[in-house]
Amino acid sequence: MKVAVQQEDLQLLAKTLQEQLLVEVPSAGVFQVKCAVNKDELMILTQHPSGVIVDTQGIFAAIEDVLQSLAPYKEQRVQCFLRVFGEQLPYAKCFLALKQRAG
Repeated sequence: MKVAVQQEDLQLLAKTLQEQLLVEVPSAGVFQVKCAVNKDELMILTQHPSGVIVDTQGIFAAIEDVLQSLAPYKEQRVQCFLRVFGEQLPYAKCFLALKQRAG
């Protein structure tokens, strides 16, 4: 049961991230976000078609902002990846260590 609940949470997180990217990144309408957990680390894969100009730092910053605002994902290590649809390997990655905010 826990795995099913976790999968639903990951799908909701992916949807939330995709919606936020639409708000913060003008070309994000062609992006697809997928989330998974591997060895207690959250992994976020953002994919897009080739030919799309991508602000990688803007994408990673938007993802970090969303994650910082969501309570269940605080105090966690996160790996973020960007890749072109159909490619095996990502062309950019970033590692985040989310800390719980005081307050």
